[in-house]
Amino acid sequence: MTDKTGYEKLEEAVKSQMSEKRFRHTAGVIKAAGELAALYCPDKTEQLKTAALLHDLTKEWTTERQLQYCQDRGIPLSETDRESPKVLHGMTAAVFYAECFPELKDDALTGMIRWHTTGRAGMTLEEKLIYLADYIEETRTWPSCVLVREAFYGPDPAAMTKEQRLVHLDRVMLYSYDLTIKELLEDGNPIGSDTVAARNELLILLRRRDQREKLQN
Repeated sequence: MTDKTGYEKLEEAVKSQMSEKRFRHTAGVIKAAGELAALYCPDKTEQLKTAALLHDLTKEWTTERQLQYCQDRGIPLSETDRESPKVLHGMTAAVFYAECFPELKDDALTGMIRWHTTGRAGMTLEEKLIYLADYIEETRTWPSCVLVREAFYGPDPAAMTKEQRLVHLDRVMLYSYDLTIKELLEDGNPIGSDTVAARNELLILLRRRDQREKLQN
């Protein structure tokens, strides 16, 4: 019998803190993160898969525990955050993982975990990929997730040039924000400023890129 790798031990430790259903989703995100890493940054595959493994570490905490943890750790919360309990686990997991596994603490990893639900303006490539992996992993059946998954894989990003893939990523990210915001509006829920900022940044970036291309053609 071979000794378990560090990643396998980490996976076991994380799995022990999750329900079977939550870990099935986590496994799906790990798979999607590996696929996205192969397309965009093969040298970051291990880091992306680690972020995927840890991203929902506190997802199954109660809202009360999430809020108490934020208070105890000095994690700042806006009124919108307090009224949007589904986003709290990104904030708490980004701190909690480093308490559980201090040897893994890393700014890039923290960012991927922190922003995987809401997004933000100025996201790194790796943050975008974990956000997208969480959205499109194969066990997701929510209509918006299916639409975004089809939008990403449908045009065959593997056949694109590097530049085309990056533009494609931004377009799919923008589409995901639009769908998320539409659902929040329909349900009468508040929309976090980070998601709005992320959406507007990509909208302006892509609009200006399209305008430049028109002028060149």
